[in-house]
Amino acid sequence: MLPQLPAEIIAEIFEYFQYDIKSIYSCVQVNRMWCKIAIPVLWRFPTQHKFLLSNNKFWSSISRIIISCLSDDSVKHIIRLYESNNLPFLQSRSSYSSSYPSSSLRPLFNYLLFWNTLTHSDINNIKKSIFLNVTSIHVDYIIEDELYRNFLSYGSRLKYLQLPYNIRLTKYPEAQYTLMNIQYLRCDANTSTNYYNELAIYCCTLKKLIIDIWGKDNEGLANFIKSQHSLQHFEIHSQIIQIYPLIADALCTQVDSLKYLRIVGNPCFKSSVIGRFKKLKTLSLENFNHHVEVLEDLKFPELENLDIICDTITSFEVYKEIIEGASPATRNDNNFDNDNEGLANFIKSQHSLQHFEIHSQIIQIYPLIADALCTQVDSLKYLRIVGNPCFKSSVIGRFKKLKTLSLENFNHHVEVLEDLKFPELENLDIICDTITSFEVYKEIIEGASPATRNDNNFDNGDDNNFINDDDNNNNNINDDNNTNTNNNNNNNNNKEDDGGLKRIYWSSLSKTVDFNPRVYVEFVINYCPNLWFISIYIKDNSLTELEVLLSNLKKLEGIEIQVDDKTDITKLFDILCIKSPSDLKFLIFVGNCEWMVLPEMLESFFLEWGKKRKNNNHNNHNNLKIYFQEDIIDSENYKIIKKYNKKGIIQVYVLNFDNIFQIEEIRNRFGYDDLSPTTFDE
Repeated sequence: MLPQLPAEIIAEIFEYFQYDIKSIYSCVQVNRMWCKIAIPVLWRFPTQHKFLLSNNKFWSSISRIIISCLSDDSVKHIIRLYESNNLPFLQSRSSYSSSYPSSSLRPLFNYLLFWNTLTHSDINNIKKSIFLNVTSIHVDYIIEDELYRNFLSYGSRLKYLQLPYNIRLTKYPEAQYTLMNIQYLRCDANTSTNYYNELAIYCCTLKKLIIDIWGKDNEGLANFIKSQHSLQHFEIHSQIIQIYPLIADALCTQVDSLKYLRIVGNPCFKSSVIGRFKKLKTLSLENFNHHVEVLEDLKFPELENLDIICDTITSFEVYKEIIEGASPATRNDNNFDNDNEGLANFIKSQHSLQHFEIHSQIIQIYPLIADALCTQVDSLKYLRIVGNPCFKSSVIGRFKKLKTLSLENFNHHVEVLEDLKFPELENLDIICDTITSFEVYKEIIEGASPATRNDNNFDNGDDNNFINDDDNNNNNINDDNNTNTNNNNNNNNNKEDDGGLKRIYWSSLSKTVDFNPRVYVEFVINYCPNLWFISIYIKDNSLTELEVLLSNLKKLEGIEIQVDDKTDITKLFDILCIKSPSDLKFLIFVGNCEWMVLPEMLESFFLEWGKKRKNNNHNNHNNLKIYFQEDIIDSENYKIIKKYNKKGIIQVYVLNFDNIFQIEEIRNRFGYDDLSPTTFDE
């Protein structure tokens, strides 16, 4: 008999067949585990199955399943509504008697939660298939409201939503959680301003937004666009010749992220607005006749795709400038291959440059820019290099007054990191580097260490304390509880700057080749006793390193914990409750471990942390802020989180991004701009 593949591998395989309906349906019938994995894939895009049946037969069949998945309250509500109005069901009323649905008739899965896309057309087809034509607007509204409420309930995997015209989805707490995860939204500019202002609170991580507009600018919609963290795709469909300044100004807040712009019908923005989107990859103009003036002076240096649809009047001469502006031959101001003497002179002319970033996709050294930057060695405090290095190690090493060094996507460039020492360095950020070993970064960390290191003894200095013995660890946790609390109280009020690193943020620590948690923790304790923030990876359920780290870094304010599927979450929470410094402010959990955090584990952790907080006489201003990666939070955990948020014991947030600097408090603590994450507020 063949060995059973892990569920994660089976799920990954099924993803390759998500559009092969027959194959996925066959997988459903293999066994229970395969069924459980395949059903969400099969029901992700159920409307793609329409071609197998006629439209009426398809919706009739699928609607029977949908009605069986509605909540008891929704079904009873609809039945009472129909009975009070003497309205007939399209299908047999006996199927929807007041006793329905009984547990024996309930499906094994709530198929509504697996839908990935929901449109007006879907809702209308479902209504028509279940009920006879409804003439009462009130009855129609209630049916539609109940359908949306069930589709957007706790646990929904909905990603694409066409916003209903007259139903305020934000009124339901369960829908609020689903709206946080919506990535693609289509909406109508005639929807009320107040509704969009409410929607902006929950739905702020859209990747794609489509707007249908008919002659009305909308301040609420403008605020909603501004609230998006990183909008990449924007479409606007207009049948009226009119400019919309509020929406135009709002869209301009997305100039750094927008890659796709589609305008259908009449132009809604002036040429000066459209021309600001210099990072566009795709520009699509549809039915754009008679609007030559809007296309004047448009240049998009990164444009890759130009789509001109149903324009039979505008001549090619008009589009030549757009095409020419995207040509490599005319990119004198955006030449990525050459050093730039003018830019070098511009850098030299700066009186006191403090923050410098360079983003490069080409492996090349730029000596002119390097020499120019070296004129700023006395003032530069922040250096960020994204992609390939543009300077030699000897150049980077000259900036002895750096406070922050940030290296992003810096794989395969070990030679540039050699012999680098920054005696005033406080923050080292390593982002998306899975190849460079910790040994390479040791020299940078050591070079930022306070001058005297001979007296660096840490609590668990005996090598035997790193032995992974569960019994010994548990005893040590209990024995050290009072000592740890006293030590924290002695240190918390005296956070003087003794030099050395204050932050080590390593976003991809869990994926780094040959990472050894013991070596990492031991080195950090020796050379970074004043850390305020650190990333750590719990590898192979070895929690001893976390104990030692928490016992010795008395000034910790925040910690990012990267876990894997072997991590004992219960023990992890126990260690955090007992060993953490009493004034810990930020606790961040990262890792694809949705199934690992059980509700009872989470509730126990919150209760214990509440006791710790009470014992240390902390007020509400010192509440621990906990950030969970969104994959970890399911509907049951969500209820527990809201319960303890309301009690004021903790403040819990959900991370729907990979970079900790999108957390407002952490940016404020280390001097970053404001941008809040998704919250669990009432």
